[in-house]
Amino acid sequence: MESTRRADWRRAFRKVAPSSRHPGWWILAGTLALFERFGRRHPRGAPARDHRAANGDAHADTFMARDLDTADDLRLGVDRAVARARAGLEALRELRLPGQRTDVCLQRNKGWCDLVPLSGQELDRVAFVTARGVFLADVPAGREEAVARELMALLGDGEQPDSRLVPLEEESRSPTRCALAIGVGEASLTDARHLHRRAWTRSGGPWLGVVEASGLELVTTCHRAIDGFGHALLADAIFQRGAEQSPSSQPGPSPSGCDRAPLPPIPAGPASPTTFGFATRQLQYGGRFAQQLVALARVLPGPFGSSATIQVPVVPSSPAHDLVRSAPVLHALIGLDPLSDPTGLDERLKAWLEDARQGAGVLTRLTAVIARAPVPAWLRRHWLRTHRAPHPWIPMTSVLAGRARLSSLRFPHGQRPLAPLYAASAPGLLPSRWDPRGAFVLTLVHHERGATASLFGTGLAGNDEAAQALLDDWLQAFEAYRCEPPQELEPTPSPIA
Repeated sequence: MESTRRADWRRAFRKVAPSSRHPGWWILAGTLALFERFGRRHPRGAPARDHRAANGDAHADTFMARDLDTADDLRLGVDRAVARARAGLEALRELRLPGQRTDVCLQRNKGWCDLVPLSGQELDRVAFVTARGVFLADVPAGREEAVARELMALLGDGEQPDSRLVPLEEESRSPTRCALAIGVGEASLTDARHLHRRAWTRSGGPWLGVVEASGLELVTTCHRAIDGFGHALLADAIFQRGAEQSPSSQPGPSPSGCDRAPLPPIPAGPASPTTFGFATRQLQYGGRFAQQLVALARVLPGPFGSSATIQVPVVPSSPAHDLVRSAPVLHALIGLDPLSDPTGLDERLKAWLEDARQGAGVLTRLTAVIARAPVPAWLRRHWLRTHRAPHPWIPMTSVLAGRARLSSLRFPHGQRPLAPLYAASAPGLLPSRWDPRGAFVLTLVHHERGATASLFGTGLAGNDEAAQALLDDWLQAFEAYRCEPPQELEPTPSPIA
């Protein structure tokens, strides 16, 4: 029985890594075969179906963004922040994502993050991240002007007479009991995707944030509560509501009577040991998934080698455009060899994606087996981490994590974002001293006027210039490969970052 399971795993690995002759692959196949046999007796393992794309760590932080002139005036910045607070709270209440809870905060638990339900006044609570620190305030409908005055006084002259702004207790053993953090001021793009985390205590806090950075308005998360589809819908709703609710778009006087008071920027957070590059392009035509995937396969071998693999997040529900789903997004993996011959590619991809949706893909099987492995919980959680660094003794890491991830968000008519949305999701493979190439995530968000392509990467794509060059190479391959839009491939994959 063990030999049959082991051989089955070996066949699965050869589909994505034909040259998997390293002894590590044999050891991994044997270990997984044992876990499959004995893990069924341990159903209380880390829940595979609750493991979306992240365990809540900082590496998994991501953002959706749109173009916006950054506010450098105190009045305008505060007005925007309060308007975003109300827009975010209303969107969290009204947006329905079955199987995904938005009325929660995150609580650290032995290297993991658990979802903790909120109730009562906590559903109207917002954490404001400012140049003077983080402050909590309840922002129910009708109290926007009072909160704006208190923030103006805090950031203008520092005086807070009778203020209801409560400073965050960073060393508290309880998480910050709110779902939403709002930046008041501009953050650097390097720090911006961690905005919601800036409002955490040592025990956790909100999973959603809104902030301005480098001419962009960003909605941040770590996907522990919602997936990429939900993130895009939520970001679009916040952008639209925030623009409608902003009381003023003109600079105003400061509380002390100055004609125009500057808005202090948000201080930088702890430096990340990994550098990232970010690039975007507007597309008039987003193309089919097969076209996007083949173009990516043609770009990868040059910088990353012929053994590179691509991760693809896939919606497990059916039909493909049904956003009402009760299971987390699954992750599929494909090597470059099956993409080298375009003949019959659509049919092969349909079968491959269907296997992934049914849980028969390498990554979906591996995640489910590890989640039920008969080992201590901390070890299961370590193995289910969202990021890895390559090591010559463990060649499986770079193959299973993938050198690239392709996420394509395509919405049905009536739910498409009105404005172009950019997306930044951290790749699962980090550069190391043995292999500095790293990885990247290519995300396409289809909207009413076309699509946006965003690339976020490390290593060879670890700065904005390198990321832009890689994105342009993909776009050139995409334009060369595509033809007139044929029947759209089903099921359409969805991203998760």
